[in-house]
Amino acid sequence: MKNSNPTMIMKRHVIIVFIFALVSIMVLMVDSARGEDATANSKELLNQGDDLFKAKEYDMAIKIYKQAVNITEEGNNNIVLVESLSQVARCYLALNKKEEGRVWLKKAEYEATDKKPLGR
Repeated sequence: MKNSNPTMIMKRHVIIVFIFALVSIMVLMVDSARGEDATANSKELLNQGDDLFKAKEYDMAIKIYKQAVNITEEGNNNIVLVESLSQVARCYLALNKKEEGRVWLKKAEYEATDKKPLGR
């Protein structure tokens, strides 16, 4: 075998490990960028929901807050998640749908902890 030299085999292994490390770093960077995009989008949705809530457009606000919840669960921003869940509950209460509001309040309570009241 012409490529059975131990030094050459070691070099190939080092190159393979190096390439694997580079690919891993690139994947982490892409995932991080997606998470940052999700965080920015969820914050923007939260602000839009707040504007609708102030305008007493509760049904539309609920839809927007729920979108923020869905995006935030992917992006891992629990502060926005807890706030969005709480705001959905608040909208339902404003619509006099107390039972539906309680469900969302329980979800917000689950995500919040004593040490991190704004989210896990």
